[in-house]
Amino acid sequence: MINRDAETDCINRVLGSVHNLHGKARDFIELLANMKRTKNESPDFIFKSQPESNTNNNLIIGVEHFVVDHLSIKLKNGKISSQGAIRRKEFDSFSESNVGKVDDKNLLEATKELAHIIAKQYADIRNSGYWDFIATLKTVLNKHLLKVNDYRKNLRQQSDKNFKIKIAFLIEIHAEFLQLFLNDKKGTYKNPLGNLPIFEDFIKVLEELTVNKIDYIVLNVFNAGQVRNNTIVLRAGFIRKDLATQKINIYHYVAEDMLISPFDMQGAESRAVSAVEKKGDNFIIKLTLTQHDRDRKQHEALVLYAIYRAWWCRKNFLNFACAGVIQEYLEVYYPYIIDWQKPKNFQADWEVVPKVLPMTMADIDSRVAAFENEWGINANNNKI
Repeated sequence: MINRDAETDCINRVLGSVHNLHGKARDFIELLANMKRTKNESPDFIFKSQPESNTNNNLIIGVEHFVVDHLSIKLKNGKISSQGAIRRKEFDSFSESNVGKVDDKNLLEATKELAHIIAKQYADIRNSGYWDFIATLKTVLNKHLLKVNDYRKNLRQQSDKNFKIKIAFLIEIHAEFLQLFLNDKKGTYKNPLGNLPIFEDFIKVLEELTVNKIDYIVLNVFNAGQVRNNTIVLRAGFIRKDLATQKINIYHYVAEDMLISPFDMQGAESRAVSAVEKKGDNFIIKLTLTQHDRDRKQHEALVLYAIYRAWWCRKNFLNFACAGVIQEYLEVYYPYIIDWQKPKNFQADWEVVPKVLPMTMADIDSRVAAFENEWGINANNNKI
């Protein structure tokens, strides 16, 4: 059976990541590893100094675990529901039912079942926006901050006056930011496997809500497909300093959905249908996506605004994480854009259009070809 104890799984991953950490981050995880650990209810774990420790430095650390899932929806009652958790349970159930039990007779049906789960996951990704992720973080974080005094009270009851009390939040993050390009002072590169960039808005939420309330923030971040996780340790009140020490960049998010309100992407109503075709010894899974897109003019305006923000970030030497289509427009047209202005018939205050220098189609075609060649993009496929 698959281990359902998510809290224990997560803390074990974090403790096992110590060799990938450095400086104060490594010191903190090593400190936890050398303390006596107890599974608890409120907070989830209690780490206590070993009996042989110096009594002047006795420490008790409460660690509360919770999940922030990018693939979340807002229910009619206002509560947030994790679609990602539902899909992970479906994958777990599929694995339990099929791993080591599939033969030639039921392989096709098992593949169809897997394809159906993948299709639902893909639709969830298309229905999720950037601000869904930030709003989910804020909501879940606030929920647990309300319990901090209870955590401290419980820790006092399990220690004596010689123990210093510390609170850490262990935030397990599942994010699906696929096909982003990362731009920083070193250049431009693709975001590998949808790894979560540390966004400026993400950091602002942590800074504003945790300072003077908890002591540590431990992020256990999964990338797309949940194939790899990364641990980041931060001190509340010193978040930017600790990120800089660990050489972790902070990025401004730039994409077509950057102005779309939290959970408004649900209105897109993407649906994905899977089909499985057997060719020889191989199975080919095909996904067909249907989506009710926004008004075409509004979508074009949102794309232009995102291009403007990417242009502004580059001009002001700011790090930014950029959607692929925005990156291509930026690389192609950046030398020709001299400024931005309001369109003649604009409807929203944020709408802008570029003021550009004269250019020829030959120049544009050449730059498009160079971009596609550099990043391995098929010229016949408009998806990056």
